[in-house]
Formats: sequence, C-alpha cells, structure tokens
Amino acid sequence: MVEIATGKATHVATGVELAYFNPACGPGDRALLTRSVGDDFALTTELLTVDAAEGRVTKTRRVDGQLTTPAPAPDGDYGILGGQLVRVEATGKTTRLARPQGQPFAVQATAGSGIDLVSVDGEQAVAQRFRDGRLTVTATGPRERLQLFGQRGGRNALVGQVSMRGSMPELSVLPAVRQVRALSAEGHLIAEEVVTQQSMRAVGQPLRPADPADAGDVRVAVRATVSGQGAVHTLDTTLAPKLDVEAAPPRVRPTSAARRARSRATTPGCSPCNPARTWSSGLSTRPYTDGSTSPGRRTT
Repeated sequence: MVEIATGKATHVATGVELAYFNPACGPGDRALLTRSVGDDFALTTELLTVDAAEGRVTKTRRVDGQLTTPAPAPDGDYGILGGQLVRVEATGKTTRLARPQGQPFAVQATAGSGIDLVSVDGEQAVAQRFRDGRLTVTATGPRERLQLFGQRGGRNALVGQVSMRGSMPELSVLPAVRQVRALSAEGHLIAEEVVTQQSMRAVGQPLRPADPADAGDVRVAVRATVSGQGAVHTLDTTLAPKLDVEAAPPRVRPTSAARRARSRATTPGCSPCNPARTWSSGLSTRPYTDGSTSPGRRTT
C-alpha cells in the first residue's frame, strides 16, 4: 500500500493474483485480496482481508475452488465461485446465493442497498443487483460499453452506453461513448485516457528506440461529468514522490510449462477505499476457471 502524498510504501502481502479485481474495495476501509493455493486449476483460494487504514492483513480464509471478483460489503464478503454469486462466511465456507445472467466480471457492494454485478451475455453486458435474496436486472448495454465503479460513501456508478430499467438506490449512471480508465471518488471526473508518451510514440514509430526524454510523461484525458467539458494534459510523473521501499518479490510456486503458456495477466486496480492511498504489489498470474471474464480493459 502506498501513501500517495509521501510515497511511503507498506508491504501488505505477497503472492496475490495479478487480476483486474485485485485488490477489491467496498464502502469502507476493508479490502480483499485473493491468493491461489495449489498447482491444479481446481484449486483453493486464500481470501485475505486487509485493513486499508492500517495497511495490514487482519484475516486469511481458505475457500474451496477459484473465487474471483471478491466484494467486501457491510454484511459480509461476496464473490463469484463456479459462475454463481456466493457469500463467504467467517470460516471460509461459501453460501451460494444466485446465478447471474451471463458471465460476471464485476461485483461491487453498496452501503446498504445490495450487491451490484455486471456480466457479459453474448454481445451485451447486463447489470444486476442482488437484494432481498434475488437478482434483478438493472441495466443493459453493449458488451464493451458498460462498466461498474465503486464510489465514496458506498454508492456505485454504471458508466457507458447504459439502458436503465428503472431507478435503483445508491446507483447512478454516467454516459460515455467508450470504455474509460477511471472515475473519481465522487463521480465528478472521468479519466477517458491515461497513456505514457513513450507508448504513444511507439504506436506511430514502432521501430524507433524509446526516447529517454519521454520517460515519466503521461498523457491524461479527462472529462467533467456535469458540464461535459474535457481537458488533455501531459503530466510529469518524475515529480511525484518516490517509493521508499522496493516491492517484495512474489512467492514462487511450482508451475508447468502449459500452465504458464495459458496464464493471462490483467490490470490490478481498486475502488477508492481511501483516495489518499493506492496499491503496488508483486503478483502471480493464473487463468480463471469459474466462468468469470474481463471484456477488454479493466472494468472494476
């Protein structure tokens, strides 16, 4: 965990999965991390509970099977296991709650209105809410044009080309014509593009060596959600505070050549449990076998 203002880094855990849903944050300062145990695809998942305010692991539970997209909520912890929404008990035992329509790739709890999910079903994305023991479809949209973001105070936001089916408490809608990279904690600003200057030059001139002068320059395109006004700036990240520790190396586990070849890496991220902090980690990778998926870029 990294204090953004100072660059102070606190080591939290090693060997956690490199996945778009790690770490998972909810309405409060409690975050969840997953860590795979075993060398088979039919594995066990360690679910680590992290106190984000203190920067330490407070509990580790073992879940039979591959648990993905965990979501801390005020009334417990949830996730996807075998294509179904489950609640993870204090012992690590899971209770199956409902089977979402399609393949879920995003799960986010609200402060008190239930659990929001987004799934891929054919060429469309389907948003659903679990509340009072059942799932209800809340919205639909194109497959790669519907994203779910957690907001400060336990609210959620659907971003993209969203067709709502009525209103839902603690759920807002923000229109966007393409996938976005991030949403501010209050939902006032959308980051539509975040790309390094070196990456941009590599696209236009792939055979040209990287220019050291471009190191640290990041192009950021943002848009205000109320006024619609956009802005593009290039930020010099070399001026940011430096990490005061090196990232801990990941745990080494036995692995086969076939497993390495089939493994895939996606981008880790976290909703703003505490906007003054972010995460950095040495992470392991493995494919998902529970029916969950990630359509394109990071979606949580």
